[in-house]
Amino acid sequence: MLPATIERTTGWTVVKSNLGDALQKTRAALEAEFVGRRVRVTVSEGPLGTQVLRADPIEQGLYPETRVAVISTSGRVYGLKNGLEKFLSERQATPELADMVALCKLLVFNDQLVVSGTPTPTLTQEPRGLVLRLTSIDPLSGEPCPHEIIIPADGAVRVELDEAANRALEGAEAVPINKTTALQRALDSYDAMEILDAVTALPVGEELTPTLCELLTTAALAGPERITSEALARLLDAPMGRQALREKMSQLSRDQRRRLVALAEQIGGAGVLGDTA
Repeated sequence: MLPATIERTTGWTVVKSNLGDALQKTRAALEAEFVGRRVRVTVSEGPLGTQVLRADPIEQGLYPETRVAVISTSGRVYGLKNGLEKFLSERQATPELADMVALCKLLVFNDQLVVSGTPTPTLTQEPRGLVLRLTSIDPLSGEPCPHEIIIPADGAVRVELDEAANRALEGAEAVPINKTTALQRALDSYDAMEILDAVTALPVGEELTPTLCELLTTAALAGPERITSEALARLLDAPMGRQALREKMSQLSRDQRRRLVALAEQIGGAGVLGDTA
């Protein structure tokens, strides 16, 4: 049985020693992606009998830094670089729809795709190649995005916007967005002014939800000092917000924690976050 987790601290600790050669080499390659950082590598069952190695730095930045590798039953290793093309070229039959969706998530989207069940994904053979159509959900805005993943007989896999499905979405009646969605979209835009506007649109003292706490914490860590201060003012006003900040502190470097604590204490007074420095 493969281990559930391999964790790198000052070196690699292998939970069980019967990893096979391919697994060992892949683990080493994933380690090389995160030199000098603590990394957690999980091993799980993948589609069509594969094993999936997923590496995540223990101290995450603002955006995911996941690395994924897929190992076939023959011991061959596939990654983002032409991984899906190589995997399919070595198989006699086209995978079933569910397996193809899973493979695309891993080998095209680095396991960062949230697939919507509506509409149901489809897999068709067309003159331009095998075409997988699916709709993903943006994790920040919650908006759907229809994709066409085109897998030609020869050449690289292409990901394109599904124009027909997108026109149907654009023709749908617009739904007014709330403050949570506005903040999600602002963070997704990477635009400092939009983020500041979305944060300040939330009055200090407004009841916070877990989602708003998470988004405000992200804004506090990502933005320049003005955004950080505005986000902190709203988080520190609510017990749930203070708890969200304390939980996030453990993932930050010492310098990051000190900076955040100093700003928090300017706003909420000494010891407002407890012993987190």
